[in-house]
Amino acid sequence: MIPAAKELGVPFSCEVGVCGSCLVDIVEGNENLSEPSDNEKVLCGDTKKRRLLCQCSIKQGEVTVRF
Repeated sequence: MIPAAKELGVPFSCEVGVCGSCLVDIVEGNENLSEPSDNEKVLCGDTKKRRLLCQCSIKQGEVTVRF
C-alpha cells in the first residue's frame, strides 16, 4: 500500500505507525482492509473511518481514501 499511496502524494515519515503523517479518512471499502494495528487504534480513534496507510493493507477489492 505504501508505494501506491506515495505515488498518489500521501505524505509518509516514519512508516512504522508512530508519527501519524499517513493518516487518511476511509471514504469507502474499509471492509477490504486488514485489521487495525495497535498503533492505529491509538492514533486513529475510529479505525472504521481513519487509518494509517503504512499499517494497513488491502485484502481484496477497492478502497477509497481522502488525505
